[in-house]
Amino acid sequence: MKRTSVIVTCITALLSVLLSVALLLLAKQPAYAPRITDLDGDNEIAATRINEIGSIGRLQYANYTADEFVSLPLYGNMVENADLPSGKLVDLARHQPASYRGSYQFVLSYPQMTDDVTREEYIDSMRDFLDYDGNFHVMIYIPPIYSAAVIYADGEAVAKIGDIKDYDFTEYNPQIDPEKATVSETHTPSTEGVYVELTFQDGNNAGNTLWDSKLLTIHFEGSPNLYAGMRGTPLIGAPQKVRGYVAVHRAFTVTLAITAAIVIATFTLMCILRRTLHFLPQLFVAMGILLASWSRASMIAFNFTPHLWGCIGFFGLAFVTFGAACSLRVKTGKFPLWLPVAVVAGVNCLMHFIMPLVPPTATAALHIYRVVVGILLGAVLLILALICSVRDPNHPYSTVIPVLGATLTAVTPFVQTYDLLLPSSPVTYLFAAALAATLILGIREYVKTERRVRYLEANLTSEVQRRTNNLKSIIDERDKLLRYVSHDIRKPVSSVKRFAGELMTTEKDENRKRQLQVICDKVTNVEQSLLELQKYSKLNFSPEQPHRCDVFDLLDAAYKQLSPDCAASDIILHPNSAHIQAYCREQTIAQVLNNLIFNCIDHANCRNVYLSATRSGSVCSICVTDDGVGAENSDTMFDAYTTKGSEENFGLGLYICRDLMRDMGGELDYSRKDDKTVFTLTLPLA
Repeated sequence: MKRTSVIVTCITALLSVLLSVALLLLAKQPAYAPRITDLDGDNEIAATRINEIGSIGRLQYANYTADEFVSLPLYGNMVENADLPSGKLVDLARHQPASYRGSYQFVLSYPQMTDDVTREEYIDSMRDFLDYDGNFHVMIYIPPIYSAAVIYADGEAVAKIGDIKDYDFTEYNPQIDPEKATVSETHTPSTEGVYVELTFQDGNNAGNTLWDSKLLTIHFEGSPNLYAGMRGTPLIGAPQKVRGYVAVHRAFTVTLAITAAIVIATFTLMCILRRTLHFLPQLFVAMGILLASWSRASMIAFNFTPHLWGCIGFFGLAFVTFGAACSLRVKTGKFPLWLPVAVVAGVNCLMHFIMPLVPPTATAALHIYRVVVGILLGAVLLILALICSVRDPNHPYSTVIPVLGATLTAVTPFVQTYDLLLPSSPVTYLFAAALAATLILGIREYVKTERRVRYLEANLTSEVQRRTNNLKSIIDERDKLLRYVSHDIRKPVSSVKRFAGELMTTEKDENRKRQLQVICDKVTNVEQSLLELQKYSKLNFSPEQPHRCDVFDLLDAAYKQLSPDCAASDIILHPNSAHIQAYCREQTIAQVLNNLIFNCIDHANCRNVYLSATRSGSVCSICVTDDGVGAENSDTMFDAYTTKGSEENFGLGLYICRDLMRDMGGELDYSRKDDKTVFTLTLPLA
């Protein structure tokens, strides 16, 4: 079982890492489609021909102007360089503007037909963009912008998200009637993914390569000292391709959120029905995935609190790590090794929550923090999972969720925030795998618990009957023994022993002294028997109820308690056990082991005693083995006061031990194997 547990942990880690690396390097996302143009060496602009992007692509570069809203060209096509975009060229995949307001501009150039291409070939290559009106239609999807924006296409406002403070539309859009235009007085935050469709008439004018081009301008404003600007890279391509890609993205995100909600409801119900907190780590993992995916879904749709949802999304990503840490109950001695890891993961949750609220100037430092903490936490979780798989081989699949959580923790900092839940992102599939594992393993554990409960319920009647019969027999036996003890046996026996001792002190004849010594020894045996009768009346019935116990802990406790006694008699006690769950009474098992080991010390004349436990079928076998001489009357050794065939007297010890084992639904047997004495205790598995 130990080997199986370690193998499951290693395979899960290997598959999750391979999946993450493969998707990070080989995922088929829309390719970047830049065409950067340098005009006269003065103004480098981001210009893209639509026939160079394929059916769908991403705009990687834009012209960015900080702290101001750039002026717009007159309505219509650009004809002069003065109408070209201003600002510096930035890489949107990595750029995070420091200013809380500014402008983005993109140039989309008409797909010119070259001389070596026929008209039919040209039209066929652009068929995805060609609409029923005979013109080329290009769709641009602009990802969420923090946290208010106005979008223009060739000077005409095509979309508005939120309100920019003191923003006058007539200043940038002369098409608006000044008498109807309004100026916003305050900043109103909002985010939403926006579709902008551009139409190019089918014509191929010679001359400037930017003739018949479209200029897309975005004025944005965020809250001071908070993240502002575009969250991701715009998609561009044929309208149906762009809408389809975004729809799949949204479907993946919403599906993850709904699945996580179902898992949360399932485990909440399990906790309520079973009245336990055992499933809390699974709840934490599912809750983190729900928060992260629902935050992403809210960014795609319209919402008024983008920074709050950003905080929730980052918190959810870190909360998955916290849930994975809580599921690893690894201890070193009595110290919970998992606890400091869970505390660090909890602090990491708080750090992630405040990330969208820190000034943009701290973005680089936060990214370094995410990378360092992500790698360290992921490595620690993986190490703890391996330790747990070695120490608890009875639950080989319990480390699957922590391993997936460790991989998520290490991979997430290397994925762009906007791309976290794309259909081709490794985080998406790790989330799905974590949810599936959480649900399957949780239901599996619940089913096992229900089976145990049903087993107890099905055997409750027979258990009650057996207990009743045992109680009746115990009462009968006790009555007999108490009557026997109550006939003033101990007083005359003690008197005989005392008088015999006095006679020995005055007797001169050595032969008579030996006879008196035999009398004293016999009387001592009788006294010992009376003491065992009293012990029997106290120990033969235990009010403790059978429950699920770890045999490893029982044998470990016996070893710690009895090894000093063995060492005092030059006997070595060897523990060798596995983590096996059995139904028994802890105190009763301790009494039985105590009796058997002291028998080895007092009577076996041995040098080694071995404690071991194995699983066989539906029972657990605990063996107490010694290398001593064994017993002659093995057939009747469990009978009370057996002396048949020799002077050896087994007393009541083994008789009581067998009774106690049978009272728990188990058995106690004796055998002699390879010159070793073996007492075997069998118990039903839990």
